[in-house]
Amino acid sequence: MNAHVQDKFFAQLTAYFDAVFESYANGLDVSPGDSLRLEGFMQAGLVLGLAEGPELVDLMARRYELAFSRPMPDIFPEANFTTGVIPVPAAMCRAPVWPSTKD
Repeated sequence: MNAHVQDKFFAQLTAYFDAVFESYANGLDVSPGDSLRLEGFMQAGLVLGLAEGPELVDLMARRYELAFSRPMPDIFPEANFTTGVIPVPAAMCRAPVWPSTKD
């Protein structure tokens, strides 16, 4: 494995985690595209052999804790390292909804 490629992968992944978690920590929403892109980037890293599943979850947990000052929720029941499905915890608030009619 090319160590330079692996280093670039982890540097970019760290930047993605920081951007997403900092947005959530500041009460901002993250677009579904950004969240799915992050999950896809992690899956690509698994498929290409740049990282192992537990390694990705460990990095995600460290970046989450840095942004929120609390441990990341346990996502292992939903994680599937065989298929590369590793969910990113979301911290968005529900959007306010107002009725469109007077009824």
